[in-house]
Amino acid sequence: APFAVVITFHFISGTNDSKATVSVLYWLMAPFIDSHVHLSNRERWSLPAYEWHQMSPRIDKDFTPSVFKSETEGLEVSGVVFVECMVCDDRKLMVEETQWASGLDIVSGVVATAPLGGCVEELCKYLDEVKHEKVKGVRKLIQGRDKGFCLTDNYVQGCRELGKRGLSADLCIKGNEQLKDVIELVSRVPETTFILDHIAKPNITKEAFDQVWADDLLKLAAYPNVYCKISGIITEVQGPSWTNADILPYIKHAVAAFSFDRVLYGSDWYASKLATDTYSDWYNALNSILDEMKVSPEERQKLFADNTKKVYRL
Repeated sequence: APFAVVITFHFISGTNDSKATVSVLYWLMAPFIDSHVHLSNRERWSLPAYEWHQMSPRIDKDFTPSVFKSETEGLEVSGVVFVECMVCDDRKLMVEETQWASGLDIVSGVVATAPLGGCVEELCKYLDEVKHEKVKGVRKLIQGRDKGFCLTDNYVQGCRELGKRGLSADLCIKGNEQLKDVIELVSRVPETTFILDHIAKPNITKEAFDQVWADDLLKLAAYPNVYCKISGIITEVQGPSWTNADILPYIKHAVAAFSFDRVLYGSDWYASKLATDTYSDWYNALNSILDEMKVSPEERQKLFADNTKKVYRL
């Protein structure tokens, strides 16, 4: 087993050099689950389904399952959670994408796009139509919406309906005002599991730490029905490039707030390519940061596999 090899090797040799080697062995040998992957199929669907691809030439292309497999070759990816990729309100497209993703061999679980926030009766009909053993939750993008979008009666009632069905809700937000909104949302719906995407996308600059984000994240983490994805962070660094030092304090704070019992590893591939060249750029950076944090193999196991299995019921 990978963990036994790593631990034994660590105890056999105690030099600093051997500890570095142990870390490398761990990354290469330990299977992991990616809780946040986007996949596209532009041969089948074009605009407006993937209109957001046009924000940058780095992502204005097709990111199919075969491309993902190519980029992760040599890594022990044991499971993938597909997260809604079509940011649109076309019901037909939403159904088609969810059914397509559910049929992919590479996908272990699906976080489906859904008309959350609209008529609850229509949401129920939609969930009935896309019901599949791989559909584990839904996401309706909050980012870019008006303040209070996720606090409407329909949105709150929709989240309660998800809980009744054993489905979770991913929360993709940006900005401290939206973070305050989701704190209120989860307080109203304790029966539903929520997963915060991308540690709530703080404002990461090289000049100052986003303390407002940090304070509010602690308030959100106080609710036991909320988990947090360590993902999508590098694209939030302001400026032309990012370093481990830029994101380290944000990762440390998110982990401290939620603990290793409620954090999930996610690549945010292919949106991550806005700030990286390869899948491994973020994966290796995070592992280096975890080394600096002196994270144990057991804690890594929770982050990279166990918590995702638990929260998405894989």
